[in-house]
Amino acid sequence: MKKTYIAVAIFALLAMLGSPALAEDSKKDSSQSSSSRGAGDRERIQNLRKDLKEKRDETKAKIKEAREQKRDNEKAEKDKDKIENQAKRKEQLSSFWDKVSEKLGRLLENEDRYINRLKERLEKAASNGKDVTALNTKLEAAKKLVADARTAVKDAGSKVADIIKNNDAKVAREKIEALVKELREKIKAAHQVLVDINNSIKEGRGTKPSPSPSVSPKPSASPSPSPTSTQ
Repeated sequence: MKKTYIAVAIFALLAMLGSPALAEDSKKDSSQSSSSRGAGDRERIQNLRKDLKEKRDETKAKIKEAREQKRDNEKAEKDKDKIENQAKRKEQLSSFWDKVSEKLGRLLENEDRYINRLKERLEKAASNGKDVTALNTKLEAAKKLVADARTAVKDAGSKVADIIKNNDAKVAREKIEALVKELREKIKAAHQVLVDINNSIKEGRGTKPSPSPSVSPKPSASPSPSPTSTQ
């Protein structure tokens, strides 16, 4: 019994002696744990900020890319519309030239008929004894002008094709209109010569009586001398 009391007393004494050390160790562990938690929190905050910055930069990059893509799409759409519009306008220019060349061809056919009518009138005047040499010369000149105009219209077809191919629709139309004006002027010049011939025929200018062939007078026969009678 006595030994039991002694053992309890010793245990109590050891417990009292050990309590401050344990408290100190516990305090150190608590301080270290708190410090560790603080360092961990800072690290987590830094990592969170880093992640947020990366996500923000990534979002900005995606927004920028989306805007650039939108601009590219809009530009591509505008370019497509422009190309389609150019193609449509060039088709219209081709149709325009087809109609104009057809009309110019009809004008040249009219000039051919005009030439034939004048030719018939000049032939009739010649058969009536008129000298129509000067007017026939003018008529031949008019025929050459008409032929040159017809060749120019024919050659213009390939010129128009090159103009449409190698120029903007607006510039192409201006060049084609200038070419058409030039062709009309050629036909107009030929027509004016024919009009002048027609007016000359109406007014009797250039048609004068053909000169009659001159007749040389025949020498009169001298009388033969009478034979003398011989006795």
